[in-house]
Amino acid sequence: MRSNVVFFNNPNVAGDLNSPPFNLAGGHVALGAFGTFGGGSVKLQWSSDADATWFDVGPQGGVATALTVPGTTMFVAVPGRYRVAVVGTTGPALKIWFGDARDGG
Repeated sequence: MRSNVVFFNNPNVAGDLNSPPFNLAGGHVALGAFGTFGGGSVKLQWSSDADATWFDVGPQGGVATALTVPGTTMFVAVPGRYRVAVVGTTGPALKIWFGDARDGG
């Protein structure tokens, strides 16, 4: 599933942002964020209506899918349109990785 690998890397984020939307074939995926969060969070969002409305990918099996401290989280994604969202931040400096969990993220 290498077609799922998406890199989003911006260590000079000055505030909240959304990555460009991308298509995901689905499957086991991982989200990692490292650096200074500035009080906010990094999360994956999903759209069911051609990018008009975005929903946070919710906890799965009791495991949060949003990150508020450096680390990684893994979950199962359905096929669709996704984006990485950085929200509630003040002066973050983050490196964010998102991709197929079996690619060694």
